Order: sequence, then C-alpha cells, then structure tokens
Amino acid sequence: MDDRYEVIKKYLGEKYTDNNNLFNLLMYYKVKKKSNRIEHDLDCMLVKDELKENEDILKADMMFSMFSIINQYCKLHNLHLLKDELSLKEVEELKKEENHKLLFDLSDFAITRANVMILPSRKLQRRGLFWQDQMPKTLEEIIEDNGCFNNYFEDKTKIEKWITEQKLSMFFENGNLHSIKCPDFLKSDSGIIGKKIMHMNEKELKEYMEYALKILKERSKFFMSE
Repeated sequence: MDDRYEVIKKYLGEKYTDNNNLFNLLMYYKVKKKSNRIEHDLDCMLVKDELKENEDILKADMMFSMFSIINQYCKLHNLHLLKDELSLKEVEELKKEENHKLLFDLSDFAITRANVMILPSRKLQRRGLFWQDQMPKTLEEIIEDNGCFNNYFEDKTKIEKWITEQKLSMFFENGNLHSIKCPDFLKSDSGIIGKKIMHMNEKELKEYMEYALKILKERSKFFMSE
C-alpha cells in the first residue's frame, strides 16, 4: 500500500478501502470526532510525527478544503455523497464514470501530507471562514502589504522563509511572490477575487479542482523523498 495513506488507513481501520480515496475521505467525515484536533483532524494527524510541540501541530491546515469542494460538486452534479448512509458500491459505480475522474484523482492527493501547510499562527485558519480556504486569495493576503494576514510576518524576508519552509514555490510564477498562479476566473485588475467555493459554478469548480490537482501533484514530490 502507498504509505502516503497510512494515516487515514490507521484512523479508519476496517472502514478503509484500497484504491478508492474518495470513499475513504467520505468515511473520514462520517466517523471523525470533533474533540481533540491533534488526534482527529486529518491535517494535524498528517504532521504530528514531524512536529514536537502541540501548539505547532495545531497550526496545521489543509490547503485545499475537500469538504467544501465535495459539497459544491454534489450540488452541481446532483449527487448525495455526504449523506449519512453511503455504500462503497455507490462510490465504486461513480468511479467508473469518466466525467467524475477529476474528483477521484484529486482525492488521492488531498488526503496526503502534500495538502497540509503549517501556518505561522492559528489565527490564519480564519481563511476558512473568509474564502473557504481558497489558496490564491490566502497567499495574496499574506504577501501584499495591505493584506489582512500580512501582519503575522515581521517582513518580506520572513514571508519568503515561510514559503520556502512550507514548500509553496509552485504557487508562484518564476519565484515572483507578486505573481500568484491561479485560475483565470479568480483574476481581476485589482487582484485575486476572494470567491468562495460555494459560489463557483460548474466550469469554475472544475478549473479550481484542476488547479488544485496540479499544485498537489507537484508539491507531493517534496514529501515522497523525505
């Protein structure tokens, strides 16, 4: 078995299934306990062996929120993947349909270490409330001088150091911090649009998912060699 999935396999136990990480993700949402983030939140579980202090572990944050993506995907495609009773057979049947391949491919990477960053402060987790964890807007608000998250860094040097440490270079064009890669529909003359996933239409969501998959594939290379 691919050891990238060892954490979620251990957490799900007998409910885990090989070769269907969308189903594993959906099962995780159903069995996850709300108490003790370190023991039950996937982002924390994926980094707790590499970080010593609980306070650092609690700064872990999923870059791309699959719950938000799946929720909107279901609304746009008239699916019911987040219902209380869900069978593996249902998800396996869905997997056979080529038009849903992107959702399954993204799930393969979204439940791994490649989808987790360590924030400089837990207060930045408010990005989930602001933009449903939309990454391009998050990065813009960190980098720009008037950004709402810029004050969590002493200066540009600290921002650059954090980006390097967190292996986020693939989000930028040629290393230029002021040139953030993002889907075209999020671009505007005044900067990146803070569009929530729940407000994306089918075309926009597909474009955002393709963007997320490309980013996670590239970032996963850093962790496969560690």
